[in-house]
Amino acid sequence: MIAKIEYCKSPAKAIAYDAKLGQDKAHSVFLGSSFGETDPKEIIYRLNEVANQNNKLNVNHKFLHISISFSPHEEIDRTQMLSVSRIYLDKMYGTGLHYACHFHDDKPHQHMHLILSRVNETGKILNSKYDWYRSKEICRELELTFNLRPTKNEANEKRKIGSVGSC
Repeated sequence: MIAKIEYCKSPAKAIAYDAKLGQDKAHSVFLGSSFGETDPKEIIYRLNEVANQNNKLNVNHKFLHISISFSPHEEIDRTQMLSVSRIYLDKMYGTGLHYACHFHDDKPHQHMHLILSRVNETGKILNSKYDWYRSKEICRELELTFNLRPTKNEANEKRKIGSVGSC
């Protein structure tokens, strides 16, 4: 498993991409959201509502877009993928997060996109200190827990698996 974490100013671009790809049901499946919503516009609205509940926060990027990729030789079912995503988020940031999750198989490897608010339900910003360290450890742990094949990607090994970017 490889997780790529990007800090975003808005969830709209990532959710619009998922929704567009989701029109082709062969390659994208909406796995769920913490709100129980399936409409992309409603998910964007709800994520923004949560992120803006504390306007005193001086945070430029109030959202995270996390892509979790599996080995090209891995066949993981959607129920297991949703379990992996929930455990990953709980271990990375704790419970009570607001997120949406999409599964994609439009590339040689299965992967999922998690879009979430960095502001939790109590109005506090999530701890993102050492994200890529924690992410790498959690990915290895989940590979063992779910008996997943380790993912080897030289580019990601060189820039430390679980890289952090900005969208």
